[in-house]
Amino acid sequence: MAEIFSRTANGCGHRQVAMCLRAELGARVADKTVPKMMRETGIRCGIRRETDCHRYNSYRGVVGETFGNAIGRDFSADGPWQKMGTDVTEFRQPWGKAYFAPVYDFGSKEIVAWSTSTRPDMAQQAELLDRLLERMPEGARPVLHSDSKNDISRFCGNRNGAVSCKPGPRRSILTRTPIDWSASVA
Repeated sequence: MAEIFSRTANGCGHRQVAMCLRAELGARVADKTVPKMMRETGIRCGIRRETDCHRYNSYRGVVGETFGNAIGRDFSADGPWQKMGTDVTEFRQPWGKAYFAPVYDFGSKEIVAWSTSTRPDMAQQAELLDRLLERMPEGARPVLHSDSKNDISRFCGNRNGAVSCKPGPRRSILTRTPIDWSASVA
């Protein structure tokens, strides 16, 4: 097998090796036997698959500073403006998709802010945050919990170079990247 593999500069794949073994040596080998033997002997083809080069990958690494899960699945609150949750929900409509992003207060059991949009982008999150900050009483420091880093958790208070002048809620993400608001306010 090593002799067949070494005939070409970059070597050849398991299909080519199996074809040569069957044609030249008359060996009866199963399709999965040749790749297994090539793995065991450390023989690898130097040519990559064409599909590996063209696959789309949106991962850009860790974004922002990471914090732990502040709520820890304890969604009960003693009073209003202590713990809040948010998420983006997609609704399919005859004209397209609509996205609803509410902020739910676990203490008062009501929706304190909401935003609708045709795209779940940062503009929707900025509108949601503005509505939340307008309604938030002085001195309130709620924990805003989200299960996705694509929700309001990505918004750190810095919009177009202007930092929010009012301290916002602390962040809590289920397993993702929350941002501490006290660090983003000047």
